[in-house]
Formats: sequence, structure tokens, C-alpha cells
Amino acid sequence: MTKDEFAIHYHSLQFQLACHKNKGSAFQTFFEKIMQKHDPTFVPVKPSGQEGDWKCDGFSQGEGIVYQCYGPEQMTDAKAAAKIKTDFDGALAKWSAEMKTWIFVWSAEGALPPQAVKALQQLKTGAPKEITIDDWGREALWKIVRAFSLTDRTDLLGVVPEPSAATETTAAEIQVLLGYLVRQDFSLQETGLELTELREKITKNRLSDAVVAMIRPAVPVSRDVEDYASRHPNTDFSASVANILSNKYSTLKIAGGEADQIFWDLVAYVNHGPLNDPKTFWAAVGIVTHYFQLCDIFER
Repeated sequence: MTKDEFAIHYHSLQFQLACHKNKGSAFQTFFEKIMQKHDPTFVPVKPSGQEGDWKCDGFSQGEGIVYQCYGPEQMTDAKAAAKIKTDFDGALAKWSAEMKTWIFVWSAEGALPPQAVKALQQLKTGAPKEITIDDWGREALWKIVRAFSLTDRTDLLGVVPEPSAATETTAAEIQVLLGYLVRQDFSLQETGLELTELREKITKNRLSDAVVAMIRPAVPVSRDVEDYASRHPNTDFSASVANILSNKYSTLKIAGGEADQIFWDLVAYVNHGPLNDPKTFWAAVGIVTHYFQLCDIFER
């Protein structure tokens, strides 16, 4: 895999995490940042007093597009369908002369609920024929972001770790991070430490290609983690680390995290600081990758 290919995968992961994390007005702000890089005629629209934003979260002057963002904490069938109708009707009342296209932009993972799909279809058949109706989910937004230059993607999604730094990671970084982990409070559980086949575990947990691209350079590091843990004078050392990560995984899963989000949050937890030191970053990914293969971490 080339450096550019890795950068695409890494930014794809960060994009998905941003869509998952940013809700409500935060998702609208994220969308605005994307569009300001994508469309020089795009204008963000902010609420104005009692009149609000006239059911428009952004307007493309060049193409006459009114955008309406929807990034709820949880996508519910009835609310999504009702919002589609209410927002379009409101936009039509205020922007009928300028609006050539209306686009509903949503942040949820996967697909829209059937009620929302039906509401959009009803708009397409019932709206004035000169107005085009469309919707953009994560896939459509990522297609736009993917086409950005590396500089613009980095500005939006952060600096890409250098993949070659994985080979420079040493036992020193692993020791520091594992030492940090075992100092955390945790409740001891019965933990099986048999390794599972990595590809099988990835498939079972539905991790994306972007996470796989991050795991791949870390596999040699994960072997160093296994070697370090097996040689540790405390025979319960590896079990302690597994318990800590298992407890953290359970907490993240109960909170409703997506699989990619959980993997990344575990890396950030192990790193316990800014992800700006390449060797420490890859040590954290290697640790999570190794314990990811243990049956009690993630789903079997």
C-alpha cells in the first residue's frame, strides 16, 4: 500500500468518526467546512432572531442549491420523515425563487429509515417540477472529501501518521503504554487469552477497510507486544491488560459506539495523550491489534 493510499484510508476513518461524533449544530459546522472547500459559491446560513434560518443550513449560489442538515443523536423513523417534509415546505416558502435543488444532508451510519425514504420520494413526486430533490448521506459526502487535495483533507481531518514509523516502534514505547494501562483501576474478570485469526475477527466485528489499513502496518508491532507481555515477570500482566481493555470496550459498546469508533477510541485510550508522536501512536495501535485478537476483546 502506498503512502497516498494509506492517507485515503486514514482520512476515510477520521471522516466516519467525525460524522459519528458531530451531532446537531456540530454536524452542520462540519458540513459547512466541507462545502467551503468544495464549492466556492457556498454560503453558510445562520439563524436570525425569531425567523431562524429559513429552513436553510447552506446555499450554493452557483447552482441554486438549498441544503438542510440533519445530525440527530439518534435517527428515529417518524422524526426524520417529519423533518424532511417540514424543512422542505419551509424552504419552498422562503427560497422558491432561488431554489433549483433541495438536498437533505444526514449523518447517520447506514441507510435512512423507510419512513424517511418514503417522505423523500413523496417530495420528488409532489414538488414543483423545476425543483430537484436529493439526499446526501456519508457516502455522498465522503465522495466529495475524498477528491480533496491532501492539504485540504488534512486541514479538515487531521495529519496522517507516517506508516513507516510503525517499523521504528520499539519495546520502549510499548513498555510505557502497557505500564500506563496496568496502573488503571479495573475489576478482575475471567479472561481467555487464546488468539483468534485476525481476518476472522475483523469480519465478525465488521471493521472497515480503513481500520484494516491501520491494523496492517501494526501487525509486526502487535507481535512485539505479545513478546513483551509473555516475557513480563508478572504472570498476570497480560491478563490485567486484557481485562482493562475488555472493560473499556464494554463501556464504549454500551454507549452505542460503532465498531470503527470503538477501535479508534481504544487506540486513543491506550495512547492517553495527543496522537502526534508516530512511534507511540503505532505502539498504541499494535497493543489494541494484539488484544483485539484475544477472544474477550471485541466480538468473537
